[in-house]
Amino acid sequence: MKKLFLIVILFTIQFPAIAKWEWQNPYPTGATLNCVKFVDSLTGWVVGNYGQIFKTTDGGNTWLTQESGTVEHLNSITSVPEEIIIPIKPTIAPNPASDYTEICFFLDEDDFVELTLFSLTGERLKEITNEFFSQGRHCVKLDIEYSSGMYFVIMKTSNGVQSEKMIILN
Repeated sequence: MKKLFLIVILFTIQFPAIAKWEWQNPYPTGATLNCVKFVDSLTGWVVGNYGQIFKTTDGGNTWLTQESGTVEHLNSITSVPEEIIIPIKPTIAPNPASDYTEICFFLDEDDFVELTLFSLTGERLKEITNEFFSQGRHCVKLDIEYSSGMYFVIMKTSNGVQSEKMIILN
């Protein structure tokens, strides 16, 4: 019995020294990662909650953070030949709105942006902007001049069309 007790104690003392955990890259983000996509054996992306995007160019040994321009949960990566496009909706705040709201979006390259306000029935109510924007984050102010209800803001760029719901409370 003493031999068994001694073996258990020695094993307990030795085991923590053998098992050492080390974080791999990227370090824990605190958010859930939802999708990973590689375009070849070295280049890949992973996306997750709170707009997190990480890219690797060395097969996953190191990961670099990329700006998403959103805090929305990213659940998928759409692949276009040799290019990755992550669809990002415009954000609207405050939402619900009563006096004004700001529509913010992120462009990963210079592009023309058309923002249009539509009613719930699909009626085009207002062209908010239709102009050229440089790469980066932009916000456009919209003064509220419509009755209470649900509306949609449609954002068109050369990369596609996105929509976001907006609620007006007067």
